[in-house]
Parts: sequence; C-alpha cells; structure tokens
Amino acid sequence: MIQAIELNNFLSHSFTKLKFDKGLTIFIGHNGSGKSSIIDAITFALFGKHVRKSNKSLIKKGCNQAYVKIQFSTNRKTYEAIRKIDRNGEMYSHLIEINENEELLLVSGERKQFGESMTKQIESILGMGFTKLKITSIVQQGELNAIIKSKPKEFKEIINSLIGINKLDIASSAMRIIKKKFRESVQNSNGYDDTHINILSKKKEDVNNIIKTITPLKKSLIDKKLLYDTYIQKIQTTIENETYKMTKFQELKSRKSELINYVNTFLTSTKERIYEKEQKLKICNEQLKQLNNKTKIEFDMKNNKRILGKIITKMNEFQYKENIFNEHMMLTKKLKLNNNQCPICYSTIKKLNPLFHEKYIKYEIYKINNVMNILHTKKLEYEKINRTNEMELQNIMKAEAILSAHSIRSYKDMNQMQEEYNTYQKNINKITHDLKSNKLFEMASIDFHTRDLCIKIRELEQQVQMFDFERFSVLKKEFKKKQSLLNEINQELGATISKLNNANKEINEINNLLLELNFVKKYINMIDTMHDKIFNREGVVATSLRSWVLNMISRKASDYLSLLNINVNRIEISEKTHEMSITCYSKNDVLEIDSLSGGEQVSIAIALRLSIMNMLGISNLNCVILDEPTMYLDEERRKSLVDIFSQLSETTKLKESMQLIIITHDSEIFENADIDTIYKFSKDSNGSNVTSF
Repeated sequence: MIQAIELNNFLSHSFTKLKFDKGLTIFIGHNGSGKSSIIDAITFALFGKHVRKSNKSLIKKGCNQAYVKIQFSTNRKTYEAIRKIDRNGEMYSHLIEINENEELLLVSGERKQFGESMTKQIESILGMGFTKLKITSIVQQGELNAIIKSKPKEFKEIINSLIGINKLDIASSAMRIIKKKFRESVQNSNGYDDTHINILSKKKEDVNNIIKTITPLKKSLIDKKLLYDTYIQKIQTTIENETYKMTKFQELKSRKSELINYVNTFLTSTKERIYEKEQKLKICNEQLKQLNNKTKIEFDMKNNKRILGKIITKMNEFQYKENIFNEHMMLTKKLKLNNNQCPICYSTIKKLNPLFHEKYIKYEIYKINNVMNILHTKKLEYEKINRTNEMELQNIMKAEAILSAHSIRSYKDMNQMQEEYNTYQKNINKITHDLKSNKLFEMASIDFHTRDLCIKIRELEQQVQMFDFERFSVLKKEFKKKQSLLNEINQELGATISKLNNANKEINEINNLLLELNFVKKYINMIDTMHDKIFNREGVVATSLRSWVLNMISRKASDYLSLLNINVNRIEISEKTHEMSITCYSKNDVLEIDSLSGGEQVSIAIALRLSIMNMLGISNLNCVILDEPTMYLDEERRKSLVDIFSQLSETTKLKESMQLIIITHDSEIFENADIDTIYKFSKDSNGSNVTSF
C-alpha cells in the first residue's frame, strides 16, 4: 500500500505531499491540473520509468533539479524510495527500510555491475516491475478499454503476465539450459549428440557401402597376389640355379678385363722402353760421329798453340824495339844542336847518328806498329780457332760421357742396341695385332702372369658353357618387374585391408554411438515432453492454469457487469488456437464487442480490470490507480461504477488487499459515495496546488 508521496519541482508540482490510507481515494480537478502527474511520480520513484518524452522533461520549468519520494508498505514492512534528477540528466536514488523510527539503507543508485540496483530491489520486494504494474495496478487515461481493444495475442500475453506465466518461462529456460548442457556434455564426451543421429546413420550407410565395395576388391587382390607369388617363386628358383654360372661369367669377364688391362699396361711400358731405346740410338749415333774428329781437333789445337807461341814471341821482340826507339825519341828531343855544337860538351858535330834523328825514329816506330798490328790480328785469329777447338773438345768429352753412360764404346755396341730395338718393336707389333684380333691366349707367352691368367680364363670358359647371359638378364628384369607389380599389389591390398578394418572399426564405433545417442535421444524426448506439457506456455499446465484463471475472471467480470445494468449480462474469456477471445452474452444472444457502444465497451473493460484486480489481489503493493475510468460512460453507468468502487473498497477494508485511487474530473458522481480521502487539484501561475477535504 502507498502511504505517502512527495513531489518537488516535478512536472507541474513545485511541492506536493499526499498521504494515503486504505480504501477509496479520489483525485478531482480539471484537465491539466496535475492529477496524472502523480502516476508518473509513483512509477518514477519506484522504477525510474514514466510515459513522458525524457527524464529532463520531468523537471519543472525554471528549476535545475527535481525529486520524488514515495513511502509504501508491503508484507508488514515499510519502505521509502527517493529519486532525484538534474538538468544534466544525472539521476540519484536510494531505498530505505523504516523500522520503528530506525532507517536502514538497502541500496543506493543503479550500479548494476556491482550488484547495486534500486529498481531491481524494488521489483524483488513488490514481485513485479514497471510493465506488470501498469497492467495490474495503474490504468492511465484513455487506456481503460485497451484490455479489450488489444489483439488476441497481446491479451493472452497480459493474462500470462498476470498469472506469472513467466515463472514457467524461467523453468522452461532452465530446462533448455539443462538440455543444452546435457547435449554439450554428450558431445564433449563423444563428439556427437542426439541431433547427429541421422548424420551418423547416413555415415554408417556410407561406410557399409564402402565395405561392400572394398570386400570384392580385397578378394580380387588376394587372388592376384597368389598368382604373382607362384610365378615369381618359379622365376626365383630359375635365377638361383643360374646365379652360380652368372658369378663365374662375371669372374670370366673380370679375368679377361684384367688380362687386357695387364697387356695394355705391358704394351705401354714396352713402348716406353722402345721409345727410350730409339732416343738412345739417335743420341749415341750423333755422339759417335763427334768422336771421329777428336784426333784432328787435338792435333790442330797443338799446332795452333805452337804457332800462337811464335807470334807472341815476335810481338814481344817488336815491342822491345819499339820501347828502345821511344827512349831514343826522348833523347832526341833533348839533344838540340846549337850551331852544330853539342849541348853537353860543346864540341863541333858535323853529322848525327840516325838513331838520334827524330824523323828516322818515327819511321822505324811506324814500321814496328804495322808489323805489330799484323801479328796481333794473327794472334786473335789463332785464339779464336783455339776457343772453337776447345768447345768442340768439350762436346766430344760430353759425348764420351753419354756413350759411357749407355755402355757404348763403338759402332759394334750400337749395332747390338739396334738389334734389341728391332726385337722389341717386332714383339710389340705382334701383341698389338693379337690384342686387336682378340687372340687372348696368344698373350700367354708374354710372362708368367699372363700365362696364369690365360689358364684361369680357359677354366672359367669351360664352367660357363651353355650359360645364356642375355636370357639371364631378361629373366632378372622380368623378376624385378613382377616383384614391383607384386609390391604394388601388396601395398594396395594392405591399404584395402587397412581401409576395411578402419571401416569395420568405424561401423562398431558408430553402432556404439548410435546405441548411446538413441538412449540420449530418449532422455531428451522425455525432457521435451516434460517441457512441452509442464513448462511450455502452450502446455497442459499453462493451458489449464489459464483456463482456470480465465473462467474465474469471466465469472467475476460478469458479476460486475450485472451491477452496471448494460445489455451485456455475462462475458466469457476463452483460449482458442493459442489466442484469447472475449465472447459477450445478452439474455438470449451472443454479441460481438465491436457491435457494442463505446460506453458498453468501457463497462466491459472496467469489469475485466476489476475482476483481474480482485482475483489477483493487486500484487504486494495492494493499490489500484484508475485515471478517468468513467470516460465514455453515461451518467447511470457512472453511478453504477462508483457503487462498484464503493463495494470493492468496503470489502477490502477487512483485509489488507486493495487500495483504490481514482483520478477524475467528474467529482459530482462521488457525492454520495463512501470515500476515505478526496484530493482536489487546481493550477495557477506557480503550478499545481493540492488540497484535501
């Protein structure tokens, strides 16, 4: 029950404080005097909701802030809710519990992230929110007959909301969560849930088809494998029998190759020796030719040495003469006659010795120089001849050393070497010819090693008689080819067997899964059945509950209609095909609501509202507010409605169930009614004024 409400700068109210008691309270006044603002104040204080455009529009013009304070009681407890709002849109709120003058702050603000929500706390205390309050406890102006004008589905939602069908929704949601978690648990465990049964069945069918396809393929591969195994075994036996001969055949090739290589090596080394002898013969032949000149060169050198000695002796003699003449020349230059007198003894000299005549001396020296030049030229010629002979002699000595190194002393030795060379050359030519002609056994005469090799080759040739290397090679290639094909068959067979085993394993796994998932599906179906019959809005429980409630509402509404004295004396609310329908009855006929007058429709709406309010006990707030409920009613029906309000108020005074607040401008219809409180609303330049009487 609402005990008091206080408005400060709220809409048209500067400051208004109203107190309420049980029973009937009337708000009277002209339109625009601020009566309906009380409804916005109540819903704003409780839930922060209203029907105005914005929160800022709640603040009285010219003011910076507004607040609403409401005091209400329920379940023997008293609470006070306060909400403030300023021009910035900031809202402040707190809820207080009042116990014998002691105030306990329950919650402050709307910090939902911290679990602090005044609106949520009030919803918990009252057992309803803003939407349900508007349906059950507050009928604003012009909305009275909305209950019968609403669409069938909307009317059904109103009934669902009134009877708490949302509790079934909560249970239904919980059931869905349980089912979802159960499915998730099954899927986390198995990778599948009951929704995958068809998929698994199709997968099982696909795997069975694979098995049907693979099984004959497996048999075909096994038969082919046995055929190849038999054939390969036969080839392998033949190859094993021929392998010994093949080994000897390979050894024979190796021995022949060894013999050929050895002979080629022998030829190479022999050719090298022949070449050496050829070069040796050439060199020694030239050296022997030089030895023939040795005696002549030695004689020439001896004779030239003797002649050169004579030339040197003559040159020395002439040199001596020249020296004497040079001395005489010096004396001649000193002995100058002065008047034919000797410069030393001053004796008269008639004629000088020619040896002291300068001209004579020069002439003699000139002759000596000519002879000396001739002798010197001869000397150079003989010295050159001697040097040439010495060089030739040195070459002869080298030739002697070379011949000595090759043990050649004469042409006899040279002839013997030539014969050896010819023999080597003949042998080389024969071996080369035999080698080109592939006459391997002719090589046995070369040395002991070639003889042994030829003997071994003959033995091996006898051992490999009748061995066909080409046939053996073809057989091995055939064996290798068939073995490769057999490997491919084995791989394909292995893959097929593995695939078949995996398919059979997958079938077993799918069968086990299907067995478990069918059990899960059965359990889920039980949950769905329980959900559909008990927790579904259209289930048996909800339908039965609505049917019972609709029957009770219909009966009580019909009782109210009998007091209003209209053409409709009974109504029946029924649920058909998930929708609600209202049927009106006169004494003899069924009437359509749309065919009724406006006043009759309002009367039915009021009867339905009162029936719903009476039946449901109005909620924990125990308060009903009707804004202009007599609109569209004639005078007689208005008085009947007042009588209903009076009766309803009187019956509820004995129990704490209903508080009626009527907002109207028809004050005259309440003159003889049993009214507990009347508030008169008026308006002046300062806003709304409220007085009680």
